[in-house]
Amino acid sequence: MASAIYFIGGASASGKSVVARALAAEAQWPIVELDEFYDILDSAFEDHTNLEKATDKIALQVVVQLLAVNAACLVEGGWIDPAPAKKLKDRSQGQFYPVYCGYPNGTVEQRLTMIKREKAHWLAERSKKTARAYLESQIKHSRWYQRQCGQYGLPFFDFSDISVGVAALSANYTDWLRSVGTHAKATASQAIL
Repeated sequence: MASAIYFIGGASASGKSVVARALAAEAQWPIVELDEFYDILDSAFEDHTNLEKATDKIALQVVVQLLAVNAACLVEGGWIDPAPAKKLKDRSQGQFYPVYCGYPNGTVEQRLTMIKREKAHWLAERSKKTARAYLESQIKHSRWYQRQCGQYGLPFFDFSDISVGVAALSANYTDWLRSVGTHAKATASQAIL
């Protein structure tokens, strides 16, 4: 049986985790959240640059191993950049299907208001100054993801308007599920970690 892994990457605070959990629940697919590896490693690293590099390597290795065991699941997290994702997609003959989201046309205030209201992101607990600086960097990172996806021919969903982004990503996921067929759905339970 072939693997079928739908990967949602992109900018932090774009809504990846929330939409990934909703899509996985709706389709009854297991989900692997790559941020959990970062959280586990956080206590082992004093240097955050090395922590992020280690998380990048672990995230890629997790996906490679999921492919090796013919897992069918949804993987979410900003830990695999478009260049290695495109290589993995090509090597897996499309069994690994990466998409990205961000908010390149969003504003810091709009995103911060949503985060504070929903309390669904770790930034909700940070000071406004810290959150604003981080969100400004993530808007720039969103633009980088958008350019990279264009360069590598990978789908990018603009979550500057959350409802528009969610609708587009959901339609893509539904189409992808249909394309992988029922064999992948039947093997989805194999991917639970």
